[in-house]
Amino acid sequence: MHRSPFPRTAVAAVALTLFPHAVRTDAARLVDNGDAFIDRADDGSWTIGNPGISFTLALTRGGALVPTSLSSPNTGYQWLPSPGVDPVVTIGGGAHAINAQTFVFDGASAVQRATGVELVASFHSNDLHASLERHYACYAGAPVIETWTTFGATDSRALEVAQLPGFDLAIHGGRLRWLTGMQTPADAGGSFTLQTTSLDDGASLQLGAAGRATEQALPWFEVVGDKNALFGGLLWQGSWQLTVTRQGDTLDASIGLPPFSTATLSTLETPHAYFGVSDVTTRRASEAMRAFVMAAVRQGRPYSPLVTYNTWFTYGTAINENSMRAEIESAADLGFELFVVDAGWYVTGSDPSDFTNGLGVWRRTRRAFRTGCARSATSRTSEA
Repeated sequence: MHRSPFPRTAVAAVALTLFPHAVRTDAARLVDNGDAFIDRADDGSWTIGNPGISFTLALTRGGALVPTSLSSPNTGYQWLPSPGVDPVVTIGGGAHAINAQTFVFDGASAVQRATGVELVASFHSNDLHASLERHYACYAGAPVIETWTTFGATDSRALEVAQLPGFDLAIHGGRLRWLTGMQTPADAGGSFTLQTTSLDDGASLQLGAAGRATEQALPWFEVVGDKNALFGGLLWQGSWQLTVTRQGDTLDASIGLPPFSTATLSTLETPHAYFGVSDVTTRRASEAMRAFVMAAVRQGRPYSPLVTYNTWFTYGTAINENSMRAEIESAADLGFELFVVDAGWYVTGSDPSDFTNGLGVWRRTRRAFRTGCARSATSRTSEA
Protein backbone atom coordinates (compact mmCIF):
# COMPACT_ATOMS: atom_id res chain seq x y z
CA MET A 1 0.00 0.00 0.00
CA HIS A 2 1.31 3.41 -0.84
CA ARG A 3 2.01 5.55 2.17
CA SER A 4 0.77 9.12 2.34
CA PRO A 5 3.44 11.67 1.24
CA PHE A 6 2.16 14.02 3.94
CA PRO A 7 3.30 13.65 7.59
CA ARG A 8 0.45 12.23 9.64
CA THR A 9 1.21 14.57 12.53
CA ALA A 10 0.87 17.63 10.31
CA VAL A 11 -2.37 16.41 8.78
CA ALA A 12 -3.72 15.55 12.22
CA ALA A 13 -2.89 18.99 13.57
CA VAL A 14 -4.80 20.67 10.76
CA ALA A 15 -7.69 18.21 11.07
CA LEU A 16 -7.95 18.79 14.81
CA THR A 17 -8.50 22.47 14.11
CA LEU A 18 -11.19 21.68 11.57
CA PHE A 19 -12.86 18.82 13.44
CA PRO A 20 -12.39 19.01 17.24
CA HIS A 21 -13.87 15.93 18.95
CA ALA A 22 -15.66 18.13 21.46
CA VAL A 23 -17.96 19.58 18.81
CA ARG A 24 -21.30 17.78 18.57
CA THR A 25 -24.19 19.02 16.47
CA ASP A 26 -27.69 17.78 15.79
CA ALA A 27 -27.97 15.11 13.11
CA ALA A 28 -30.62 14.21 10.56
CA ARG A 29 -31.29 10.55 9.77
CA LEU A 30 -30.57 9.91 6.05
CA VAL A 31 -31.31 6.19 5.93
CA ASP A 32 -31.67 3.20 8.23
CA ASN A 33 -32.15 -0.55 7.98
CA GLY A 34 -32.77 -2.52 11.14
CA ASP A 35 -30.51 -0.88 13.72
CA ALA A 36 -27.96 0.29 11.11
CA PHE A 37 -28.12 3.97 10.13
CA ILE A 38 -26.45 6.92 8.41
CA ASP A 39 -26.83 10.41 9.87
CA ARG A 40 -25.84 13.83 8.52
CA ALA A 41 -24.86 16.43 11.12
CA ASP A 42 -25.32 20.19 10.90
CA ASP A 43 -21.55 20.57 10.45
CA GLY A 44 -21.77 18.46 7.25
CA SER A 45 -20.21 15.28 8.65
CA TRP A 46 -21.65 11.81 8.10
CA THR A 47 -21.95 9.14 10.79
CA ILE A 48 -22.55 5.51 9.87
CA GLY A 49 -23.09 2.82 12.47
CA ASN A 50 -25.42 0.90 14.75
CA PRO A 51 -25.68 0.46 18.54
CA GLY A 52 -22.31 -1.34 18.52
CA ILE A 53 -20.17 1.02 16.41
CA SER A 54 -20.09 4.66 15.34
CA PHE A 55 -17.86 5.93 12.51
CA THR A 56 -17.82 9.59 11.42
CA LEU A 57 -16.33 11.13 8.27
CA ALA A 58 -16.06 14.78 7.34
CA LEU A 59 -14.89 16.79 4.35
CA THR A 60 -11.96 19.09 5.09
CA ARG A 61 -11.57 22.55 3.62
CA GLY A 62 -8.99 20.99 1.33
CA GLY A 63 -11.56 18.61 -0.11
CA ALA A 64 -10.37 15.41 1.59
CA LEU A 65 -12.84 13.02 3.20
CA VAL A 66 -11.28 11.96 6.51
CA PRO A 67 -12.42 9.85 9.47
CA THR A 68 -12.93 12.00 12.55
CA SER A 69 -14.36 9.51 15.04
CA LEU A 70 -14.47 5.75 15.55
CA SER A 71 -16.06 4.68 18.80
CA SER A 72 -17.97 1.98 20.64
CA PRO A 73 -21.30 3.44 21.82
CA ASN A 74 -21.55 0.65 24.41
CA THR A 75 -18.47 1.87 26.29
CA GLY A 76 -17.99 5.38 24.86
CA TYR A 77 -14.39 4.52 23.97
CA GLN A 78 -12.89 6.68 21.19
CA TRP A 79 -10.36 4.78 19.07
CA LEU A 80 -9.04 7.72 17.03
CA PRO A 81 -6.59 9.94 18.94
CA SER A 82 -7.06 12.54 16.17
CA PRO A 83 -8.81 12.75 12.81
CA GLY A 84 -7.17 10.59 10.18
CA VAL A 85 -6.39 10.78 6.50
CA ASP A 86 -7.94 8.93 3.58
CA PRO A 87 -5.72 6.46 1.68
CA VAL A 88 -3.56 7.74 -1.14
CA VAL A 89 -4.36 6.21 -4.53
CA THR A 90 -1.90 5.47 -7.32
CA ILE A 91 -3.25 6.25 -10.78
CA GLY A 92 -1.25 6.56 -13.99
CA GLY A 93 2.00 5.87 -12.15
CA GLY A 94 1.59 8.74 -9.68
CA ALA A 95 0.45 8.89 -6.06
CA HIS A 96 -2.49 11.20 -5.42
CA ALA A 97 -4.22 12.09 -2.16
CA ILE A 98 -7.98 12.18 -2.53
CA ASN A 99 -8.38 15.92 -2.07
CA ALA A 100 -9.10 19.08 -4.05
CA GLN A 101 -5.57 19.27 -5.45
CA THR A 102 -6.43 16.48 -7.87
CA PHE A 103 -10.03 15.40 -7.29
CA VAL A 104 -13.38 17.18 -7.26
CA PHE A 105 -15.86 16.01 -4.62
CA ASP A 106 -19.14 15.28 -6.40
CA GLY A 107 -21.21 14.51 -3.31
CA ALA A 108 -22.22 11.63 -1.09
CA SER A 109 -25.29 9.41 -1.08
CA ALA A 110 -26.78 7.22 1.64
CA VAL A 111 -28.55 4.06 0.45
CA GLN A 112 -29.99 0.86 1.85
CA ARG A 113 -28.32 -2.50 1.29
CA ALA A 114 -30.05 -5.85 1.70
CA THR A 115 -29.13 -6.09 5.39
CA GLY A 116 -27.61 -2.70 6.14
CA VAL A 117 -26.76 0.78 4.88
CA GLU A 118 -24.06 2.24 2.64
CA LEU A 119 -22.43 5.66 2.30
CA VAL A 120 -20.95 6.38 -1.15
CA ALA A 121 -18.64 9.39 -1.57
CA SER A 122 -17.95 10.28 -5.22
CA PHE A 123 -14.97 12.11 -6.71
CA HIS A 124 -13.61 12.75 -10.21
CA SER A 125 -10.42 14.06 -11.76
CA ASN A 126 -10.31 15.56 -15.23
CA ASP A 127 -6.50 15.49 -15.22
CA LEU A 128 -6.42 11.75 -14.50
CA HIS A 129 -9.54 10.99 -16.62
CA ALA A 130 -10.74 9.03 -13.60
CA SER A 131 -13.72 8.71 -11.29
CA LEU A 132 -13.48 7.34 -7.78
CA GLU A 133 -16.03 6.20 -5.22
CA ARG A 134 -15.28 5.51 -1.56
CA HIS A 135 -17.80 3.09 -0.02
CA TYR A 136 -18.59 2.57 3.66
CA ALA A 137 -21.20 0.01 4.75
CA CYS A 138 -22.62 -1.06 8.10
CA TYR A 139 -25.03 -3.89 8.87
CA ALA A 140 -27.71 -4.54 11.44
CA GLY A 141 -26.37 -6.28 14.53
CA ALA A 142 -22.70 -6.23 13.43
CA PRO A 143 -20.31 -3.66 15.00
CA VAL A 144 -18.23 -3.51 11.82
CA ILE A 145 -17.60 -1.02 9.01
CA GLU A 146 -16.93 -2.47 5.55
CA THR A 147 -15.03 -0.26 3.09
CA TRP A 148 -13.84 -0.42 -0.51
CA THR A 149 -13.04 1.81 -3.50
CA THR A 150 -14.36 1.78 -7.05
CA PHE A 151 -12.19 3.28 -9.80
CA GLY A 152 -13.57 4.23 -13.20
CA ALA A 153 -12.25 5.50 -16.53
CA THR A 154 -14.09 8.60 -17.72
CA ASP A 155 -13.10 8.32 -21.39
CA SER A 156 -11.84 5.73 -23.89
CA ARG A 157 -8.32 5.61 -22.45
CA ALA A 158 -7.36 2.72 -20.15
CA LEU A 159 -7.04 3.70 -16.50
CA GLU A 160 -3.91 2.32 -14.84
CA VAL A 161 -4.33 1.70 -11.11
CA ALA A 162 -1.76 0.35 -8.65
CA GLN A 163 -1.32 -0.45 -4.95
CA LEU A 164 -5.01 -0.81 -4.19
CA PRO A 165 -5.83 0.41 -0.67
CA GLY A 166 -8.00 -1.17 2.00
CA PHE A 167 -7.80 1.24 4.90
CA ASP A 168 -5.20 3.23 6.86
CA LEU A 169 -6.10 4.12 10.45
CA ALA A 170 -4.13 5.68 13.30
CA ILE A 171 -5.62 4.29 16.52
CA HIS A 172 -4.87 4.14 20.23
CA GLY A 173 -2.38 1.42 21.07
CA GLY A 174 -2.79 -1.93 22.76
CA ARG A 175 -1.67 -5.54 22.53
CA LEU A 176 -1.55 -6.73 18.91
CA ARG A 177 -2.96 -10.13 17.96
CA TRP A 178 -3.06 -12.07 14.70
CA LEU A 179 -3.52 -15.62 13.37
CA THR A 180 -0.85 -17.72 11.68
CA GLY A 181 -1.53 -19.34 8.31
CA MET A 182 -1.88 -22.82 6.91
CA GLN A 183 1.84 -23.25 6.11
CA THR A 184 3.27 -21.79 9.33
CA PRO A 185 5.87 -24.28 10.66
CA ALA A 186 5.61 -25.72 14.17
CA ASP A 187 8.63 -23.78 15.45
CA ALA A 188 6.84 -20.53 14.47
CA GLY A 189 3.61 -21.44 16.23
CA GLY A 190 2.01 -23.90 13.83
CA SER A 191 -1.05 -23.50 11.63
CA PHE A 192 -3.91 -21.18 12.60
CA THR A 193 -2.69 -20.24 16.07
CA LEU A 194 -3.30 -16.94 17.83
CA GLN A 195 -0.17 -14.80 18.30
CA THR A 196 0.20 -11.80 20.62
CA THR A 197 2.82 -9.06 20.85
CA SER A 198 3.31 -5.54 22.15
CA LEU A 199 5.28 -3.33 19.77
CA ASP A 200 8.07 -1.09 21.00
CA ASP A 201 7.96 2.55 19.96
CA GLY A 202 9.05 2.80 16.31
CA ALA A 203 8.69 -0.94 15.71
CA SER A 204 6.48 -2.49 13.03
CA LEU A 205 4.72 -5.75 12.38
CA GLN A 206 4.39 -6.75 8.74
CA LEU A 207 2.22 -9.65 7.62
CA GLY A 208 1.00 -10.72 4.20
CA ALA A 209 0.93 -13.27 1.44
CA ALA A 210 2.51 -13.47 -2.00
CA GLY A 211 0.15 -16.22 -3.17
CA ARG A 212 -3.00 -17.49 -1.52
CA ALA A 213 -4.20 -15.32 1.33
CA THR A 214 -3.94 -17.79 4.22
CA GLU A 215 -0.58 -19.45 3.52
CA GLN A 216 1.54 -17.53 6.07
CA ALA A 217 -1.03 -15.56 8.08
CA LEU A 218 -4.71 -14.70 7.92
CA PRO A 219 -5.57 -11.21 6.59
CA TRP A 220 -6.84 -10.20 10.03
CA PHE A 221 -5.54 -8.47 13.16
CA GLU A 222 -6.81 -7.25 16.52
CA VAL A 223 -5.70 -4.51 18.93
CA VAL A 224 -6.73 -5.23 22.50
CA GLY A 225 -6.91 -2.69 25.30
CA ASP A 226 -8.06 -3.05 28.90
CA LYS A 227 -11.78 -3.19 28.10
CA ASN A 228 -12.03 -2.52 24.36
CA ALA A 229 -10.76 -4.18 21.20
CA LEU A 230 -10.52 -3.15 17.56
CA PHE A 231 -10.10 -5.66 14.74
CA GLY A 232 -9.75 -5.44 10.98
CA GLY A 233 -9.02 -7.42 7.88
CA LEU A 234 -9.43 -7.97 4.16
CA LEU A 235 -12.07 -10.06 2.37
CA TRP A 236 -9.65 -11.46 -0.18
CA GLN A 237 -8.16 -14.78 -1.30
CA GLY A 238 -4.98 -13.57 -3.01
CA SER A 239 -1.85 -11.63 -2.09
CA TRP A 240 -2.12 -8.92 0.57
CA GLN A 241 -0.07 -6.95 3.06
CA LEU A 242 -0.63 -5.55 6.55
CA THR A 243 1.67 -3.08 8.30
CA VAL A 244 1.17 -1.98 11.91
CA THR A 245 3.64 0.60 13.25
CA ARG A 246 3.80 2.05 16.74
CA GLN A 247 4.39 5.79 17.00
CA GLY A 248 4.33 6.81 20.65
CA ASP A 249 0.98 5.73 22.07
CA THR A 250 -0.53 5.33 18.58
CA LEU A 251 -0.66 2.38 16.20
CA ASP A 252 -0.79 3.10 12.47
CA ALA A 253 -2.54 0.13 10.82
CA SER A 254 -2.83 -0.20 7.05
CA ILE A 255 -4.02 -3.14 4.98
CA GLY A 256 -4.44 -3.65 1.25
CA LEU A 257 -2.79 -5.27 -1.76
CA PRO A 258 1.00 -5.32 -2.31
CA PRO A 259 2.51 -3.22 -5.13
CA PHE A 260 1.21 -4.21 -8.56
CA SER A 261 -0.63 -2.50 -11.39
CA THR A 262 -3.60 -3.24 -13.57
CA ALA A 263 -5.65 -1.35 -16.13
CA THR A 264 -9.36 -0.99 -16.83
CA LEU A 265 -11.46 0.54 -19.58
CA SER A 266 -14.56 0.64 -17.39
CA THR A 267 -14.62 0.18 -13.60
CA LEU A 268 -12.46 -1.62 -11.06
CA GLU A 269 -13.57 -2.48 -7.52
CA THR A 270 -10.93 -3.12 -4.89
CA PRO A 271 -11.10 -5.99 -2.40
CA HIS A 272 -13.33 -5.11 0.54
CA ALA A 273 -11.67 -4.31 3.86
CA TYR A 274 -13.37 -4.06 7.23
CA PHE A 275 -12.75 -2.86 10.77
CA GLY A 276 -14.85 -3.32 13.87
CA VAL A 277 -14.94 -2.82 17.63
CA SER A 278 -15.86 -5.01 20.55
CA ASP A 279 -16.08 -4.85 24.33
CA VAL A 280 -13.69 -7.53 25.55
CA THR A 281 -15.70 -8.00 28.75
CA THR A 282 -19.01 -8.81 27.04
CA ARG A 283 -18.59 -9.41 23.30
CA ARG A 284 -15.44 -10.79 21.73
CA ALA A 285 -14.17 -10.06 18.23
CA SER A 286 -15.11 -13.58 17.15
CA GLU A 287 -18.77 -12.90 17.95
CA ALA A 288 -18.65 -9.56 16.15
CA MET A 289 -17.01 -11.22 13.15
CA ARG A 290 -19.69 -13.90 13.04
CA ALA A 291 -22.41 -11.24 13.05
CA PHE A 292 -20.58 -9.46 10.21
CA VAL A 293 -20.24 -12.63 8.12
CA MET A 294 -23.91 -13.46 8.55
CA ALA A 295 -25.15 -9.94 7.75
CA ALA A 296 -22.63 -8.72 5.16
CA VAL A 297 -21.27 -11.80 3.43
CA ARG A 298 -24.23 -14.17 3.83
CA GLN A 299 -26.78 -11.28 3.76
CA GLY A 300 -28.92 -13.19 6.24
CA ARG A 301 -28.92 -16.46 4.28
CA PRO A 302 -28.57 -19.62 6.39
CA TYR A 303 -25.59 -21.92 5.95
CA SER A 304 -27.33 -24.40 3.67
CA PRO A 305 -24.92 -26.32 1.38
CA LEU A 306 -25.35 -25.90 -2.38
CA VAL A 307 -24.81 -28.61 -4.99
CA THR A 308 -21.65 -27.20 -6.59
CA TYR A 309 -19.65 -27.75 -9.76
CA ASN A 310 -16.05 -26.45 -9.81
CA THR A 311 -14.11 -26.32 -13.07
CA TRP A 312 -10.68 -26.84 -11.49
CA PHE A 313 -10.97 -30.56 -10.81
CA THR A 314 -11.67 -31.40 -14.45
CA TYR A 315 -10.00 -28.64 -16.46
CA GLY A 316 -7.44 -26.91 -14.31
CA THR A 317 -6.70 -23.62 -16.09
CA ALA A 318 -7.46 -25.05 -19.56
CA ILE A 319 -10.94 -23.57 -19.81
CA ASN A 320 -12.56 -21.71 -22.67
CA GLU A 321 -15.92 -20.30 -23.68
CA ASN A 322 -17.17 -23.34 -25.59
CA SER A 323 -16.29 -25.90 -22.90
CA MET A 324 -17.73 -23.74 -20.12
CA ARG A 325 -21.00 -23.18 -21.97
CA ALA A 326 -21.33 -26.93 -22.44
CA GLU A 327 -20.52 -27.63 -18.79
CA ILE A 328 -23.00 -24.99 -17.60
CA GLU A 329 -25.72 -26.65 -19.67
CA SER A 330 -24.90 -30.09 -18.30
CA ALA A 331 -24.67 -28.84 -14.71
CA ALA A 332 -28.02 -27.06 -15.00
CA ASP A 333 -29.69 -30.17 -16.43
CA LEU A 334 -28.30 -32.24 -13.53
CA GLY A 335 -29.67 -29.82 -10.94
CA PHE A 336 -26.42 -28.16 -9.81
CA GLU A 337 -27.13 -24.96 -7.84
CA LEU A 338 -23.71 -23.25 -8.00
CA PHE A 339 -21.28 -23.22 -10.93
CA VAL A 340 -17.76 -22.04 -10.03
CA VAL A 341 -15.37 -20.93 -12.78
CA ASP A 342 -12.08 -21.45 -10.97
CA ALA A 343 -8.54 -20.61 -12.14
CA GLY A 344 -8.07 -19.97 -15.85
CA TRP A 345 -10.38 -16.99 -16.39
CA TYR A 346 -7.29 -14.75 -16.14
CA VAL A 347 -4.22 -14.68 -18.39
CA THR A 348 -2.14 -17.71 -17.41
CA GLY A 349 0.59 -20.04 -18.72
CA SER A 350 0.54 -23.23 -20.73
CA ASP A 351 0.57 -25.67 -17.78
CA PRO A 352 -3.08 -26.35 -16.84
CA SER A 353 -2.05 -27.49 -13.34
CA ASP A 354 -0.29 -24.18 -12.52
CA PHE A 355 -2.83 -21.61 -11.34
CA THR A 356 -0.17 -19.30 -9.87
CA ASN A 357 1.04 -18.02 -13.26
CA GLY A 358 -0.90 -14.78 -13.70
CA LEU A 359 -2.63 -14.99 -10.32
CA GLY A 360 -3.58 -11.55 -9.07
CA VAL A 361 -3.06 -9.57 -12.28
CA TRP A 362 -6.83 -9.11 -12.70
CA ARG A 363 -6.66 -9.37 -16.49
CA ARG A 364 -9.17 -11.79 -17.97
CA THR A 365 -8.08 -13.92 -20.89
CA ARG A 366 -9.76 -12.89 -24.14
CA ARG A 367 -8.31 -15.99 -25.78
CA ALA A 368 -10.55 -18.23 -23.66
CA PHE A 369 -13.62 -15.97 -23.38
CA ARG A 370 -14.01 -14.00 -26.59
CA THR A 371 -17.39 -12.54 -25.63
CA GLY A 372 -16.48 -12.04 -21.96
CA CYS A 373 -16.89 -14.18 -18.86
CA ALA A 374 -20.23 -12.69 -17.84
CA ARG A 375 -21.88 -13.10 -21.24
CA SER A 376 -20.77 -16.71 -21.41
CA ALA A 377 -22.70 -17.55 -18.24
CA THR A 378 -25.67 -15.17 -18.37
CA SER A 379 -28.02 -16.98 -20.74
CA ARG A 380 -28.27 -20.29 -18.87
CA THR A 381 -27.80 -19.20 -15.28
CA SER A 382 -30.49 -16.52 -15.54
CA GLU A 383 -33.04 -19.30 -16.14
CA ALA A 384 -32.24 -20.98 -12.81
